[in-house]
Amino acid sequence: MEDKLLILNQNDYIPLEIAEKIMNNLYLIDFDIKQGSNVLLKPNIVSQNTAKQATITHFGFVESLCILLKNKNCNIIIGESSAYYQKNYTDGSFITSGIKKIAQKYNAKIVSFEKEELKLYTNENNKVLKDVLLTKWIEKVDYIINLPKLKTHSYMKLSCGVKNLFGFVPGGTKMEYHFLNGYTKDIFGDKLCDIFNIIRPSLTIMDGIISLEGEGPSAMGTPKDTKLIAISKNPYAMDFIVSKIIGYNPEEITYLKKGIERNFLIPSNIKILGNYSNDNLPFIFFKKPKEALEHPKEKNSFYKILRVCPIIKENLCRNCMQCVNICPLKAITKSNPPIIDTSQCLNCYNCFYNCPYKAIKLKGTTLTPIIDFLRRKLKI
Repeated sequence: MEDKLLILNQNDYIPLEIAEKIMNNLYLIDFDIKQGSNVLLKPNIVSQNTAKQATITHFGFVESLCILLKNKNCNIIIGESSAYYQKNYTDGSFITSGIKKIAQKYNAKIVSFEKEELKLYTNENNKVLKDVLLTKWIEKVDYIINLPKLKTHSYMKLSCGVKNLFGFVPGGTKMEYHFLNGYTKDIFGDKLCDIFNIIRPSLTIMDGIISLEGEGPSAMGTPKDTKLIAISKNPYAMDFIVSKIIGYNPEEITYLKKGIERNFLIPSNIKILGNYSNDNLPFIFFKKPKEALEHPKEKNSFYKILRVCPIIKENLCRNCMQCVNICPLKAITKSNPPIIDTSQCLNCYNCFYNCPYKAIKLKGTTLTPIIDFLRRKLKI
């Protein structure tokens, strides 16, 4: 069975032009969206960066999808969970990215995954993460459209279609999943495969109009004019070819190597369509990041400093048991006040955002505003 990959040239962020270009070519990859569907758009909003920094999916790119979907009378949900762990950080990221204004313009629902209903999904065929905590929105919609940004990545080499699915993991659970069951490139590659194996997005559309080279995936990287859009039902096929385009050997990228081993991709089955073909691929030289060590020693101490955990403030708790009932991991037990089992908690922060009496606070947030301030000053 062929994995069709559509690669299109696009000079600038002109939403209507992009929408028409995507809509007019979807038939080439045998994809269509039914009228009146519920559609979840998942952009990459790595932190409270702006579109000019090229670390996030451009708001004009998101707008093009909103135009396309509104023409189909679809209900649009735009969801993300930021990688930083301050209160309401994802909400702020939607504002700084410009995506909140786009959502308001098209009457789309904005969702910060860590605030919404979560579920522990199990797949016995997974290698490292048999159980994965994810937003329950993945089962509430008819289509999941993955909207990654093309970026280099200091640890995994490439951040594109597959890596963007990590954003379906809520709140501080992202950090927990980096370390759970080991943290090497091979193990993390399998973790990305495990997450994909549950989510299985309907379609992936890459924002490669302006990309990020060098010390990505954060703002330490450098914006690069690449003028490309890529579209596929299989993000592994997309990432395999895109990695070639920017000068990588795809089989040296661990999550792609793992994806091939697990039959998520057969490279010889990829068929390239649109402005290019299998025999006529573009080549765009990217500056590569300084590659991180297989298991950086500083990661464990960094984890301990930045780890943010929920704790219950006894003087405010009314024993309503909302936290007990809402915890997707059953890590909170009934008591007076309820007790959080830290050995089971994955720091999704769902209890924090849903306590009606604000009796749960996040322990460890003292340093995060300072770190965030330094990150902005140093542009990282």
